[in-house]
Amino acid sequence: MDRDFKGLSAAEKRAFREKYRSLPREKVNERGTIVYLLGKNLSEAADWAFMKRVVSEPPCFSLADCSKKSADAPSPGDEVTLAYPQLVALEVAGSSETVRAAALRSRAPIVARKARKLHSSAIPPP
Repeated sequence: MDRDFKGLSAAEKRAFREKYRSLPREKVNERGTIVYLLGKNLSEAADWAFMKRVVSEPPCFSLADCSKKSADAPSPGDEVTLAYPQLVALEVAGSSETVRAAALRSRAPIVARKARKLHSSAIPPP
């Protein structure tokens, strides 16, 4: 998958971004996959702006309905699963100070924690 989607054109990236926006927020795996593929092709301002928007998304509380907290007790790993697209965006674009800064303000605790970790380990430019 890494090689097959390397070197996407601007039109292909735009189509992936549109597909991402069309998917329900509960489709975290599909959305995370799109973020991953776009993260392998970061080359223009629109790419970085997209990653910033992803890490700024409101938290998802349940795979059944992101806007509602689940009545069930959370299972191990739920926090990661529910924030999967945001965590992928941080992984692929976390070198961007703008993306990290947006993630630091995330209302999803795991995203903010990961951003703090990346921020504290970032080496300032000379």
